[in-house]
Amino acid sequence: MAMQPALRRFPNLTYWIVFVLILLFMIGPLILANIAETVADSHGCALHEGFANACMVDGSDWGDTLYAWFVAGWLVFVTFPLGIVALVAWGFVRSFHRRNWIKRHAATLG
Repeated sequence: MAMQPALRRFPNLTYWIVFVLILLFMIGPLILANIAETVADSHGCALHEGFANACMVDGSDWGDTLYAWFVAGWLVFVTFPLGIVALVAWGFVRSFHRRNWIKRHAATLG
C-alpha cells in the first residue's frame, strides 16, 4: 500500500498578509497626513498645504517633516486607484490558485 503525501494547507495566511499590505499601500498617505495633523495639533502648530511652518516637538523643529507627511496625503489619488487594481488582481490570483489547489488535492480531501 502506497502512502499518501501529507496534505498541505492552502496558504490563506500569505494571501491575507498581502491583502493587508495592499490596503496599507492604498491608505498609507492618508495615515501619514493624519499623523502629521495630530502631531501639529497637539503641539499647537499651524499645518497646511501652502508651505512648511516651524513646529517645535520636544525641542526640535519638525515643521518640514510634518509638512511633507501632510502633503503626502495627496498621493492617495495615485495609490488608491493602483490599490484597487492590485486588489482585483489579488482576488483573481487567489481564486485561480484556490481552484487549482482544490483540484490537485480533491482525491486526498475525500
